[in-house]
Amino acid sequence: MNTLTFRPVGLPSGFNYIVSVASVTKSGVSPNTVSISIPSGSYTYSYSSIACGYPNQVSKITVSSNQTVPLTFVKSVTSPCNCQKITQSTSVQPSSIQTYLNYSIAGVFLTAAGIIGYKFYKLK
Repeated sequence: MNTLTFRPVGLPSGFNYIVSVASVTKSGVSPNTVSISIPSGSYTYSYSSIACGYPNQVSKITVSSNQTVPLTFVKSVTSPCNCQKITQSTSVQPSSIQTYLNYSIAGVFLTAAGIIGYKFYKLK
């Protein structure tokens, strides 16, 4: 087995990134590295960041020994947005989703009832 050490380059410190090779996916936080052990061979690997403006990248590598692989992140000028460092994760509670769905379904039924009621009213 060979160890590939992936090192982010060009990604601001503190931003999350993910790398996948040989059906193994790992995540890291810049500037920290991520290591994946794989057998010798030729592989396609991909990497991306949730940081706004950094597009996904795909590349090829031939592995025959331990290697350090730079993951070069280049900010796209065609993807304008405000990049923000994520310091904590936010989540949506299932109860919030259920409440939203309940109101949405009720809104559909009320809208449908209103349309049907209006059509019956116009027929009279």
